Amino acid sequence: MSAKYIQIPDTDLSLYPLGFGTVRAGGDMSDAVLADCIGCYLDLGGNVIDTARVYTDGRSEEALGRYFTAAKNRDKFVLITKGGHPPMSDLHHSRCSEAEVMSDIETSLKCLKTDCIDIYFYHRDDVKLPVSHFIDLMEKLVKQGKIRYYGCSNWTTARMKEADAYAASIGARGFVANEMFHNLGMKYMKPFPDDTLVLMDDEMYAYHKQNPRCLAIPYFSVCSGFFHRMAANPHDPTLKNSPYYTEGNLKVFERVKELMHKYGASVSQVVLGFYTASEFAEIPLYGPENTESVKDAAGYAGIDFDPQDFIL
Repeated sequence: MSAKYIQIPDTDLSLYPLGFGTVRAGGDMSDAVLADCIGCYLDLGGNVIDTARVYTDGRSEEALGRYFTAAKNRDKFVLITKGGHPPMSDLHHSRCSEAEVMSDIETSLKCLKTDCIDIYFYHRDDVKLPVSHFIDLMEKLVKQGKIRYYGCSNWTTARMKEADAYAASIGARGFVANEMFHNLGMKYMKPFPDDTLVLMDDEMYAYHKQNPRCLAIPYFSVCSGFFHRMAANPHDPTLKNSPYYTEGNLKVFERVKELMHKYGASVSQVVLGFYTASEFAEIPLYGPENTESVKDAAGYAGIDFDPQDFIL
């Protein structure tokens, strides 16, 4: 079964059902491995590359810029980057002023060696600022030709609805996508160390079900490798340090093993298969280690999972 691309309504964006995450690019992933992985992803039909100004202190964007310069294929991708992230030393310190966001986007354009970003995301929100501040700034950047569309990451549903209403009131398209914490192990996990991350709750689920114009793009799609590590060695004592290590997720792991057997699938394919049970389109982000992991993960889209498989 070939992958089915996802069209975001009222845009010209048609996206492959697995996004290529680059949080390791420019860090422990060399330029050569990055190029091989992107090339493999492109050969499979992939077209979504996700990065952020904050990833590896900006080196992720720089590595992608070197890749695009060498491969000369920037036009093959829907390029996503994000700005307005707080300093890592104080995750509750806002960096959402116009000057800070403009500085981020100008730096991103320079590092990525491109003159326009396909979808630009606010990486965090600042509820002390009105939504008009965010939408008006993005509309300015669209008019300047620096971005084509924009979205949000780690925003609450209430703020997204407020932003949607404001965008509609000025005749703007508004957010085309939302990046949030959503995965197979989230339901039973312990509190995540970073409390500025926003999880997909029932309210957000209902929002996306009712609003296909805002595509759901979940991160941490493979649960930080928790179920992979369980499959490799369930007796590894370091597993207990993971926020995913709970009685609930030990039961989820038993289901993962059942589904691997049922479909002849890998751990990655089952964990990513979770998104096929959603009542709306989701494009999970996945950061590969090598070309084999790219092929393996992309294979999830070719498996006809039953939504009942993931009722846990």
